[in-house]
Amino acid sequence: METIDAKLKVIWALSERGARTVRTRVGVAWENADGSLSARLEAVPLSGRLEVRDWVAPVDGGAEASS
Repeated sequence: METIDAKLKVIWALSERGARTVRTRVGVAWENADGSLSARLEAVPLSGRLEVRDWVAPVDGGAEASS
């Protein structure tokens, strides 16, 4: 059986700043029993670009790491 952490996803808004792509965390998603995703957004990106990644536990209580 999978743990709840294995089903969590982090939602990032992507924006361009010069030559860099910057990620801003805007929400969370989780996998349902049927394999579909449910999401809760705290912000909507003006760029319309979202990225969904597996949640990775912070290391040594630091800032959240993304995969």
